[in-house]
Amino acid sequence: MVIRELVLLLLIVSLSACTMNGHHTYVNGKCISCWNDIVTRDTLDYETPGANNYRQLTWHPMMLEWLSNQPGNDMSPYGEDYLKSRIGLKAVSLRNNEITYQKEIQRSAGLLADDLSRHSLKPTYQITISSELGKYDVKQHGFPVRHKKVIELKGNNSMINLPKRINVNITNYDQLPMLSMDLNEAERFLGARNNGRWLYLRYIIEVEGGSSIPEFNGRVKEVQFINVSPSIVTREKKEEYAPMQIYTL
Repeated sequence: MVIRELVLLLLIVSLSACTMNGHHTYVNGKCISCWNDIVTRDTLDYETPGANNYRQLTWHPMMLEWLSNQPGNDMSPYGEDYLKSRIGLKAVSLRNNEITYQKEIQRSAGLLADDLSRHSLKPTYQITISSELGKYDVKQHGFPVRHKKVIELKGNNSMINLPKRINVNITNYDQLPMLSMDLNEAERFLGARNNGRWLYLRYIIEVEGGSSIPEFNGRVKEVQFINVSPSIVTREKKEEYAPMQIYTL
């Protein structure tokens, strides 16, 4: 697998590397045109428009960021909640054996302490969401887009001490773009989609840390429009799809 990817990477560098013409080639959902090391897959340049190799913005890293701003180092109050976040509904069945359950809670508290010690807020994250296009605007030459003002990251609803939800407020919401295309292109676009208006948006977001409440601010630095209709089938691979249009802010 490594040899095959290395050959493909060399071919891309010689023919269509990101640094040459802005094109991206995706393997297993990652833009190998932006990789620095084909083995470790450390990224060379996070600033390349269209890349999808950022860490995903989820509840887990933002929970750790929130927790890093709480007083004290005792993770035992969060052990049961972290167990629920790790194994979900399986935690319910563990309760049938109270000794096993308590041991797993203690183990989860230790795992949380380990995760927290390794945590550092990344400069940039990515998240792919479902969105809907409005009616084509002839004057603006594009489709209005239903963007997110607040991104809600969900944990487990039965949590007590860890936040059930963490919000990321988009500070530059008013600057988020429409999907631009001329009238003829828009006609072909809708025709190919049977007039379907739902699609995926990928936000590349800079998140501000340091919050002691489960609420953070984030600035969208790039919007990627993905010409894929949201569904149960496509949802599983939504972070892997390559964008059709890219806007940097």
